[in-house]
Amino acid sequence: MAVSQRQGMVDKEHPGLSISHQCDLLALNRSSLYYKPRPGNKDWDAVIKTEIEEIMTELPYYGTRKVSADLKGKGIRVGRRWATRLLREMGLKATQPKKFKACKRQESRVYPYLLENLVITKANQVWGTDISYIPTRYGWTYLMAIMDLHSRMILGWKLSATLEVGPCVELLKETVAKYGKPDIMNQDQGSQYTSQKWTETVEGYGIRMSMAGKGRCYDNILVERGRCGIKIGEASSALSILSLGFFNRGRQAE
Repeated sequence: MAVSQRQGMVDKEHPGLSISHQCDLLALNRSSLYYKPRPGNKDWDAVIKTEIEEIMTELPYYGTRKVSADLKGKGIRVGRRWATRLLREMGLKATQPKKFKACKRQESRVYPYLLENLVITKANQVWGTDISYIPTRYGWTYLMAIMDLHSRMILGWKLSATLEVGPCVELLKETVAKYGKPDIMNQDQGSQYTSQKWTETVEGYGIRMSMAGKGRCYDNILVERGRCGIKIGEASSALSILSLGFFNRGRQAE
């Protein structure tokens, strides 16, 4: 039996057996019951590594800053450099997907970029949408997400086994039905968003289309960060690790 298990069997309030007698029966050194590892030694590192392992198991996309912040929230003051060293020793690093490369048909219509110098002051002023992928043992699954760029709230998302435009249109309709329509919809020039079915649906709601072009690689960064949290949660534990509500309410602030 492990020492930690035997230590857990000691009852310091037992009316008939002293602590010394219990330690003798369990083959324990009495001083081990009162030992507390100090910050900076290997035992303390081991304690922190256990906490880090739990964090990275549930939130594998967390980097050193968020790991450090989570540990501080648990009362363990660990700086970013310390967290970086421990993560390196454990062979762990954040799982961040690469951005999906957008491809459009040559004949597709490209819309102007409307967010230049635009100040976003209210909800439903500008929505952003994007597509990413989830690698699974059975192949690729694709994630579509829509975010309100003022509140940074993910309004809707949908998983699909294909990159067809149909799920994107369904997601838009569901989101508009739930939250109303935005003034502007911003997206990249992917084939789904330049397709006739998508553009007709968006314009049918009276929404103005905005498309990020060359040199606008950060336009949808908020959507990408949000969908990253959702996608890893979905792929890791079948909807249980990370929910839409976690990103909207419980995540570490960007």
